[in-house]
Amino acid sequence: MEAKEYSPLALAYLGDAVYELLTREYVLERYGGKMGEVHKKSVSLVNARQQALAGELIEEYLTSEEREIFRRGRNAKGNYPRNVEVVVYRRSTGLEAVFGFLYLKGNIVRIKELFGLIVKLLENQGEAR
Repeated sequence: MEAKEYSPLALAYLGDAVYELLTREYVLERYGGKMGEVHKKSVSLVNARQQALAGELIEEYLTSEEREIFRRGRNAKGNYPRNVEVVVYRRSTGLEAVFGFLYLKGNIVRIKELFGLIVKLLENQGEAR
């Protein structure tokens, strides 16, 4: 199946795992073996609010195809947790969909490029430290 044929929520499901793995690698490299700190930092970076902020920050850097996937993910109908506003959850779903889409296309270079940009932009805002 082609990457574009997957539903936006399926792309987001896969993208969530990709984003989680990238975050864990980043945090391990940054904080070393202090597992309590590593886990705490990972959790702080992969929550819906942080992912929504990341999506907002990189939206202008996305290609037109990636923007379309982001939009599809953001507009997908699904169940949302009660502890997060719908708009925040939808934006984080859009970001996850982009990562899932790129993974299915085998575009690991672009995935790492976008994740690196996210980390840089979040650090500039004091969010990824």
